[in-house]
Amino acid sequence: SCYPSGARVADMKVLNNSLYVSGNFTKIGGVNANKIACYNGQYWCPVEFGIDVKPVRLEVYKGDLIVNGFFNSISGYGFGNIAAYKPHLTFTGGPKNSGIADKYMLFQNYPNPFNPKTIINYELPITNYVKLVIYDISGREVKTLINEKQNAGRHNIDFDGANLSSGVYFYRLTADEFSETKKMLLVK
Repeated sequence: SCYPSGARVADMKVLNNSLYVSGNFTKIGGVNANKIACYNGQYWCPVEFGIDVKPVRLEVYKGDLIVNGFFNSISGYGFGNIAAYKPHLTFTGGPKNSGIADKYMLFQNYPNPFNPKTIINYELPITNYVKLVIYDISGREVKTLINEKQNAGRHNIDFDGANLSSGVYFYRLTADEFSETKKMLLVK
């Protein structure tokens, strides 16, 4: 089925030759998607972690997807009622989106700010040795979350900062020649 299960689509817009839909759904075309999804002409794909409550309207402006509604976050990024968002989507070419990425991706942790737990998501295009490390504001290593070979696809890991003090922390994902660092805020 190409239709969302249990709810109607509230709005649709075309961006980069793909159809974006929003509404009060959790599944569309056989793929789990939290209130926002994309269709590339063959396959449905969720827009990362989705939206925390039902969006009202979508617009496209200067290559960004503008989302309006009564929500607090889109895909783990904190917003209030309106957001300009450049989706990071990957389609893989199977009968349904298999979750295999075509490039390395490190996503913003969710929630952010957090207290004391947060989730870090990342994608690997190939099976590879991966290292994910948390650093404090001075660059000292706080904790190694991942240091092993992992299969291609989307991964997530929980991080518990209960034993840390409030403040800014960084997390870095490295694999082969890929390295990316993002900032997160622990507020107690």
